[in-house]
Amino acid sequence: MTILIKQFMWPFQHTFRRFVQSEIQDILSQVGLETRNSAKVLLVGLATKKDLHHAICIEPEDGPLVVDDLQAVTKKTAKLFDSDPESSWTISSPRHHDRRQRETFLRCRAQAIAETIQESGKFEGLTFFASNSAPLAGYEIHTCVGIPSPALESVPRFFSPAKDEPYGHIIEESFAQAIINTCLARADRALRLPNPGEDIYVLGDRVDIVRLSADRFVRNVAFALTFMPREVFRCVSDVSKLTYERSGAKGHLVLSERSKLTSRLEVTFQNPVGLNDAKTVRKMLELTDDKTSLLTDGEVIYGLGKCFSAPDVARIRIEKHAEWSLSIDDMELIRVSYEHATLPKHILDKSLFRDVARRTVGVTDIERIWNIFQHALGSGHGTTIVVSEDPASETERLGKEALAIKPEYLDYQDVMRLGRIDGAVFLGPDGRCHAFGVILDGLATTSGDRARGSRFNSAVRYQRTSSVGTVVIVISDDGTVNLIPKLMPQVSRREVEDAVRAFCVYSALKDNDGEKWARRQERVKELAFYLNEEQCDRVNNAYEEEMNSRLSSGQVVVSRRPLQPSPEMDESFFTED
Repeated sequence: MTILIKQFMWPFQHTFRRFVQSEIQDILSQVGLETRNSAKVLLVGLATKKDLHHAICIEPEDGPLVVDDLQAVTKKTAKLFDSDPESSWTISSPRHHDRRQRETFLRCRAQAIAETIQESGKFEGLTFFASNSAPLAGYEIHTCVGIPSPALESVPRFFSPAKDEPYGHIIEESFAQAIINTCLARADRALRLPNPGEDIYVLGDRVDIVRLSADRFVRNVAFALTFMPREVFRCVSDVSKLTYERSGAKGHLVLSERSKLTSRLEVTFQNPVGLNDAKTVRKMLELTDDKTSLLTDGEVIYGLGKCFSAPDVARIRIEKHAEWSLSIDDMELIRVSYEHATLPKHILDKSLFRDVARRTVGVTDIERIWNIFQHALGSGHGTTIVVSEDPASETERLGKEALAIKPEYLDYQDVMRLGRIDGAVFLGPDGRCHAFGVILDGLATTSGDRARGSRFNSAVRYQRTSSVGTVVIVISDDGTVNLIPKLMPQVSRREVEDAVRAFCVYSALKDNDGEKWARRQERVKELAFYLNEEQCDRVNNAYEEEMNSRLSSGQVVVSRRPLQPSPEMDESFFTED
């Protein structure tokens, strides 16, 4: 089977793009950002020679983005470059000056490409980023990735005071953004190797990428607060792994520019201790508690002072052996366990919550219930919040298993006070509280998780077997958040049928393009949950015929399990066409 590429740059451009897309999705999922396989990777190649067939190449060439969509890139790049402070810098060494100007130009062009793709309107719901490019086969190739916008919006970020300062330093305001930038830089590096895309792993070791991104992000936080890049990630990780008199590490540090913390000093060290002096810093952690922290500028620890929250102050909390987190203005930005970093566990997509609550319970006051959930996160202990379609009847049914109250719109703090005792807090669709201390019942199901605690599994059993519409938010003691049920998003019937038909029709062609066939198959796999029995049969038959055709022509074939209708699928998962 021959793959014909009109906008040809190099033979493995299609596999390179697919591998990068898959790897970025997997890496983001590992750290807690679920893209639901909706991330998209594009390659944009700009010709550096006049004798090439195409001035601009796009991979995939049959996707929504076409060459005409990118006509504004040149002018937009020039405008961004002229307004960039670095473009007016002069460096005495001509070689270094030219290199710096070139780097600034490529960064501006990458931004121009990302913005132009965004403005094309071809990828609704995605936010795009672009790499600085790498030269290959007469083209400068930018790897571009689109990430679902709601997922990015759910990621906690800080607003850097150094963002607009002309220091030539890129400030990434979230850990997710640091990962994306690291992956794009790795893609550029891979394009400089022989036959990029020939091997299945393009970006390299994923654990290494996550660690480098975490170090990069924490270094950026330190730079934004102190205007100096500091090795805070490595230093704090080293301290957190040490014991003192057989006790694991636990304590607090506050990071900011020294002048910001001077007024908070209670004890000043005459000889500041280097943050990289792990053994001494570990010993000094014993001096800290919930109200008192070690004060640091990222290079040395110079005193003890009171904890406080502010946009220009970072709090580092070492929770136990080899585990720590970093927060700014009471917003946790990153968690680290044995140098493996993740996003905060309490990320919950508001749009997902709204969709699930509407479809399950018919919630009428999303904002009130969402704010109750947000305050529950800051309470510091595990909580279960149940939103019931009929809380009055459920409270009556549970009888002694619930402490009923007169349904009222309580203050958020009062709701959280009720949540301090064992059991769930019961809310109605309008956000009124009906009961607390509710012991959830329910029959055993196959949907639990034996690795999780009783709070989570009780919530799953209750929600699965409840006779009334119910949505449950479980906040575990470690900060993990689960939304139950975890529903697939609604889709259009026409969208599902069009994908099935496109796959079956293309599979029936004798000389189909393997890459185009694979894209249609990937689309069907993305929608597999929504397929009914008849659609599954059509897809399975088309797949089997394609594999038999490849086998008869001496090609390698891949077997897979036949698609089957999901038992959880029902009419509620379809939108009105």
